Amino acid sequence: YNRDTESFDDNQRSNTNAYVFVRVLPYDSTKRALSAKYIEPIGYFENNLFTTTWTEANLGIIDFNSLYAYLFGMYHGTASLSAAYARSYFNAVSGTRLCLVPTDSFENVVQYYFNIDSGVLKNISDYSSRLGGGYSTLDPKHYTLSASSVVIPAGHAASKPVTVDFHALTDLEIDKGYLLPVTIGGVSGGMGVLEGSRTVCYVVRRSSAITSAVSLRNNYFEVPGFDAGSPTADVVNGLKQLTYEAIVRVNDFGDDKREISTIMGIEQYCLLRFGDSGWPKQQLQFAVHEIKFPAPDKTKILQPGEWYHVAVTHDTESRTASIYVDGQLYSSIDNYGKAEDINLGKQERGKHFMFKIGHSYGEPDDMSRMLDGEICEVRVWSVVRTREEIYRNMYDVDPQTPGLCAYWKFNEGQGDTVKDWTGHGNDAVSHSPATWPTGIEVPVKNKD
Repeated sequence: YNRDTESFDDNQRSNTNAYVFVRVLPYDSTKRALSAKYIEPIGYFENNLFTTTWTEANLGIIDFNSLYAYLFGMYHGTASLSAAYARSYFNAVSGTRLCLVPTDSFENVVQYYFNIDSGVLKNISDYSSRLGGGYSTLDPKHYTLSASSVVIPAGHAASKPVTVDFHALTDLEIDKGYLLPVTIGGVSGGMGVLEGSRTVCYVVRRSSAITSAVSLRNNYFEVPGFDAGSPTADVVNGLKQLTYEAIVRVNDFGDDKREISTIMGIEQYCLLRFGDSGWPKQQLQFAVHEIKFPAPDKTKILQPGEWYHVAVTHDTESRTASIYVDGQLYSSIDNYGKAEDINLGKQERGKHFMFKIGHSYGEPDDMSRMLDGEICEVRVWSVVRTREEIYRNMYDVDPQTPGLCAYWKFNEGQGDTVKDWTGHGNDAVSHSPATWPTGIEVPVKNKD
């Protein structure tokens, strides 16, 4: 057939009455059957049934989001679902023309006409994110459009792009979904709008505070920069005050033969760990010069499989120490220690126990005191952090905060070297190739 079209010369000037001749090959019997079953009742308008490759066994990339409006009308014996008509059926998003379609309604209509599994339907159309319930409208303070109107210049097929800049998304509630519908409000110059593309909906979700951690099962990390004589070791020497911090999840505290799960520090000198001989293996313990606290207490056990932020503070001059769990006081003690400065960077490799994360006593390959779980956000301070400071910064802290000596976020997600974010150059290195589990989600516990 032939059709009138509009074309352009090399200077993008319009030429009219160009003719295009297209020969359409006839359908085979299978395609004719599919056309009669799907395309003829629905039509070609605002859907891609005719322009994508699919079969009933493999529905490919059919745009069910756009198709739903027409299937809805067929299913209910009404007109197709327009933006205005939808408001009589579904809840509207305030200030927009967008309506939220419940998952079961979407599934029931689509699956009446297409033999498609719910999981496959979700993967193809992503309807649970784009149309499902449980979302709030994103507050305008969190985004800015680069322009509120655009012009398509004569001789061109598109305008300059409009960008969306998002702001202060860290202020959003963790793991809650927000919708930002961006709609073409109107056009001029004789142009029309493809209704299926009039609104683009952004789904914004602030993920869990931390999504990366390293496994310490049969592994640990050392800090070569803390070796005696290292030019970067003095940052952890001569400490009159100390704070250790880490986020840990112990998956298995072990059998009766494994009494200790090591978090961080130096064996027989300055160590934070779970358990000990005569202590519940799930109780936190801090030991300076082998002076251990708190006393054994079965009411203080922590649970396997749970994420905890743990911290210990020690003031060598006032001889006090405190342990915190999730920013809350766990134990405290007075008249503690020997009133001596703490030196984490004066140990000689091969002669002394060294500072380690996830390992303490024994030969390098001895994993009898390993921490069978994951760790992240490990910090060493030369100050006593207050309970309020610990609570407020459990999941993140400015690396340039005064008193922060070493800071390993463990957010690399791969590799065997973990960056020291303070800039002091004391990166941590794994004993064996590191394992970085997927699907890490550390829940937030410091939102009042």
